Amino acid sequence: MIFSPDGKTLAVRHAIEGGQFGDEHSTRLYDAASARLLRKVTPKESLDVPWTPSLAISPDGALVACFVGPLGSTVAPTALRLFDVRTGKERAECGGGFLDEENGAIAFSPDNEVVATLSGKPADRSLLVLDAKTCTEQAHFRTRDTTDFVFTDPFHLLTAGANGLELRDRRTGQSRAISRPVGAVYAARFSPDGRYLAQGLDEGVVLVWDLGSTNGPRRLAGHQKTIAAVVFSPDGKTLATAGNDGLLNLWDTATWQKTRTLRGHGEGIDGVAFSPDGKRILTASYDKTARLWDASTGASVWTFPGGTLLTATAFSKDGRRVAIGAINDTVLVLDATTGKIAREIYIPKGGIVSRLFFAGSDALWSWTTHGGLRRWNLDTGESTFEQTPRSKTSFMTASLAPDGNTIVTSSLGDRGAIGLLDAASGKLLRSLKHPVHGKPWHYEMSMSPDGRFLASASPDGSLSLWRTDREQPILTIRAAEGRDAAVVFTEDGYVDFVGPEANSLRRLTLCTVGRQWFPFEVCGERLHVPGLFAKVLKDDSSFREP
Repeated sequence: MIFSPDGKTLAVRHAIEGGQFGDEHSTRLYDAASARLLRKVTPKESLDVPWTPSLAISPDGALVACFVGPLGSTVAPTALRLFDVRTGKERAECGGGFLDEENGAIAFSPDNEVVATLSGKPADRSLLVLDAKTCTEQAHFRTRDTTDFVFTDPFHLLTAGANGLELRDRRTGQSRAISRPVGAVYAARFSPDGRYLAQGLDEGVVLVWDLGSTNGPRRLAGHQKTIAAVVFSPDGKTLATAGNDGLLNLWDTATWQKTRTLRGHGEGIDGVAFSPDGKRILTASYDKTARLWDASTGASVWTFPGGTLLTATAFSKDGRRVAIGAINDTVLVLDATTGKIAREIYIPKGGIVSRLFFAGSDALWSWTTHGGLRRWNLDTGESTFEQTPRSKTSFMTASLAPDGNTIVTSSLGDRGAIGLLDAASGKLLRSLKHPVHGKPWHYEMSMSPDGRFLASASPDGSLSLWRTDREQPILTIRAAEGRDAAVVFTEDGYVDFVGPEANSLRRLTLCTVGRQWFPFEVCGERLHVPGLFAKVLKDDSSFREP
């Protein structure tokens, strides 16, 4: 739904199935003061109105724009149509078509002269600028992966998408970048005491959040490429970070100074694990080797030639065995002292072994891209539990809670859903689902030591925080590339800007009113909550409007 610019009229999309007169899909206009129905907006012929809630009312309040036609159909493409607000009659059909159901942005220019919309799938998307009176096309620009836009003046649009924010001239098509996205977040981990949350970014930087502070994150710069792993030592005094540059950096968590860089891998490092006593570190690399390091000296204890790309690592609880995962459906269990193979486990059609963790003295859990979640008896090498994908879509990741009693899983096929499983039985305890349809999946998840919070890292550059007793995330963090700043926001629109360069993000941030996006300075002040991060973690909801 959306209000007219003067606030007197409310436009609402209706989708009623199995009503008195069959299925009904319409747009209705109400008097905003009395909620009295003024009129129904209907197309000339009988067509389905897509469920997408996209609506726009022209600044002068004379026109309402919405989509009509079976959404995504290859037979009758979705069309943008203009209706007269006073009469409810159709004014013009603008075409368009084949929109992804998760998008459908519409906006009028401030001077009422043109209306803009998106057309096409994300990989081949275009921004259409149409005459608001005749629906004739005035401009057609390729804007790959654009999801939303807003007019900043009659001649310029601010577009938002995978490429960040861009300011585009609707007459010439020329654009300039306002900000670039951070990129995927591949790693996230709580410290053993639950005080810190470390986040690895695509740009080779690690952000460390103090969960008890209202300050912004601490920025650790020591890598040249994507951060693939962040792991705290068992005593919490050291943070190990590894990336696609093949480096393993160790950081003192008291000062956040880098204490050592371990070099030896010729390709990126994908798996990192501390021994239970914190004295040794195991790494697995795309250079087809695994290495055991002395954490205090940085010396290499042994090197294991895997013969293929190695991905995941784990130490047994007693520190006597280690497990290494490979991309060829294989898990190798080695003697931690000698680096010799103790057992080789083959997972039929398993794909890449992305996560490993020990449970008890004789059980090992594996998580593979196609074989799902399995538990292995290390004495016999047999699988004692299997949870395979429900569809052809791959599983994404899994992690073990600090208490060893809960396994956290996520898969591509469930649209970002997270499952909490009992580690003993594999029984599903609870599901957490993103409220936004199509929210990206999660590359890594980490549960806090007390089991109250869960952090999930996503390829859209966001880090979401969940309460494990709730189905939706309580907070999302999006860092700014190249800046000591981040945007913190809740699903209901409240926002805060943190870090030394926080003010620079205010002019780059969009806020929403209904389905319309605006620069933050226009509509976001009432949603700005200083200290939002700490308030949400403390479950303080006093800032929310009644």
